Amino acid sequence: MVLHPRYFRSIARLLFWASAVPVFLQGTVTNAAPDQRGKNIIRTASQGVDVYGLPVATLEALLSVKETRKARELLAQKGGLGKDNEGKILWISACLAVEGREDESVAEFEKIKHLENVNSYALARVAKAYCQIGNFARAKELCTLAISRGGQDCYDTRAACYDFEKHYVEAAADYERAAAVNPRYEGGYHGRAAREMLKANQPAKALALVDKAPQIRKGEPDCLLLLTKGECLEKLNRNAEAIAFFSKAMLALPAKKWVDESVLRTTVLRARAKTYEKMGRTVEAAADRQAIDKSSNEAADDFFRK
Repeated sequence: MVLHPRYFRSIARLLFWASAVPVFLQGTVTNAAPDQRGKNIIRTASQGVDVYGLPVATLEALLSVKETRKARELLAQKGGLGKDNEGKILWISACLAVEGREDESVAEFEKIKHLENVNSYALARVAKAYCQIGNFARAKELCTLAISRGGQDCYDTRAACYDFEKHYVEAAADYERAAAVNPRYEGGYHGRAAREMLKANQPAKALALVDKAPQIRKGEPDCLLLLTKGECLEKLNRNAEAIAFFSKAMLALPAKKWVDESVLRTTVLRARAKTYEKMGRTVEAAADRQAIDKSSNEAADDFFRK
């Protein structure tokens, strides 16, 4: 069966941005109903204001749980500089970015003429919008500015920009910086850094990076990290070890039937089949390639039924 191009575009977007690690403000209320959740945040967050008179801690908390409507209501109440208040423009741009309205976010942000007082958290959201629309130079510029002001959740966005520009070593370095400042997600970041070094054709360094992931050190069943380590080993011609890790990755596939599972399954099978062929084990390679055809057809059928 021939897969529609829309299938591949959607999968590519999903895989890249689903892997991007969200950085949520610790301690916010996430189990309440949306309206109540927004009220709880407004009531409990610090009311410290910036130079524009805006309660930045509250706005950050609201955007971290995607309560953009409450954030807009708060912006309408605060600040005394009227419709031209650049602080408000920044936060409106950040709201649009969080809502996935990247073009509108960027258009709003371009109204700002002075960046000396911009909030690093809001700036990080806008930088991601620039990255999403393909303006990588501007996205990197804003990420660097946010980082210089203490915004530590911009490293992954800047790394994504480097990746799109095929600057893989720089991307890996930023993912490692992200791992250092976000220990909760360090395994994922080490894995992504390793994949960048694989793209840079530096498998030995990639292997050293993926081995830093806590899941690998503890032997936990993380499919993507196991796949990444297998690919590093295959590139180093340690083929028997690579097969072992690909097989572990197959056992660690997500149980839920959704597009990520099918894409991961196909990727692992393809990598293992390639390694079997290198080893001259043609029967096992053929079996994996048959499984790939079956998995791809099932995924395409599921996708177009939705």
